[in-house]
Amino acid sequence: MAIYSLSYHSRNRLEDFSLDTRHGVNEILRVARSRNQSLGITGAMMFTESRFVQVLEGDEAAVKSVFASIEADTRHSDVAILAIGTRGSRRFASWAMAFVGETSAAQEYYSEYTQRKDFDWGKLSDGGLGQLMQRMIVCDQRSVRQATP
Repeated sequence: MAIYSLSYHSRNRLEDFSLDTRHGVNEILRVARSRNQSLGITGAMMFTESRFVQVLEGDEAAVKSVFASIEADTRHSDVAILAIGTRGSRRFASWAMAFVGETSAAQEYYSEYTQRKDFDWGKLSDGGLGQLMQRMIVCDQRSVRQATP
């Protein structure tokens, strides 16, 4: 069965990167995970001081419905689709919504990746975004394992 996939990036409209903002992001994740699980959607989200980046995968109608609610959300602006299409399998099958880049190792990888002189969000392919997010998930998981006694 083909999986519908949509990836986008947007400007983060949350005012600062404080504890209150982190609470807001945690609330976004809580709602997204619950909603996505009920709709059979999987994916990953990255949040930085300047942007949201997300991959949604699942049934086409469900993904489009979730994306419409994202476009209407005032915590975003300048929402731009990076890629839409079908895939043979899910890239984020284990997560109703993975949160990517929580650790300093993942943030360092993100910083190095996005500071390349040829990097441009508008030209980032779906495959490139998927690889970036999957690599950051690996960085996050390694950091957590190393920190656990």
